[in-house]
Amino acid sequence: MRIRVTLDTGLDHPAFYSAETDSITIAAQWFYARDPRTGGAVSAEQFRLHASHMIEHELAHMAFARKVGLAEYRRGSGALPLWVLEGVAEWAAGGVLSFTPGSEEIKALFEDGCMPPARMESAMRVTNGAKDPKANQQAYVQAYFMAKSLLSLRPEPARGLEQFVGFARDALRAGGSVEAALAGRYGLTPEQFDRRWRSLLETDVVRASRPVLSSFAASHSRPAVRGR
Repeated sequence: MRIRVTLDTGLDHPAFYSAETDSITIAAQWFYARDPRTGGAVSAEQFRLHASHMIEHELAHMAFARKVGLAEYRRGSGALPLWVLEGVAEWAAGGVLSFTPGSEEIKALFEDGCMPPARMESAMRVTNGAKDPKANQQAYVQAYFMAKSLLSLRPEPARGLEQFVGFARDALRAGGSVEAALAGRYGLTPEQFDRRWRSLLETDVVRASRPVLSSFAASHSRPAVRGR
């Protein structure tokens, strides 16, 4: 395992995983008592939760790439919809964290409905700063629910992850298309999958008192199964 700590990643988020080098890069500037972008104070508890979530999220990317098969992941992961990659990383990092804003603020992310696939992809691609931080956060939250709706189909998390890895591998071999992989691994049509994750989002966020957080980067900064 290779983890590199640098002052600044050069990107508008604190860490990233590179499949090419199979390594994680972490920006040291984020490990301060103040947010490096806003200058706002960060409490010790917020810092602990943010840092833990960020590191677990990036380690999840590394572990997932290795489970899929690093060579195959390198060749084809760029074609996968980002909800597959970011959603499973959010799931592995815990997903639900108590330091998020209140449930009303999270509900507000979806006041205009769920994001269509092209919008979701664009919102998650943070280059030179998120163009729309709210959309970026919503996209990560939505990706989490999309992945969780499949991962939770098996009662044992390990079995659920194994099945999801197979799903991602099938999608990779289909050039990033997930429709056949959904049918083959889960027996779901795109429409059934849409209904499933939207229902989960409704149950977990709209009716629950504890909201779901996107990744640290995202939190600061219409069927949705089809890729870009």
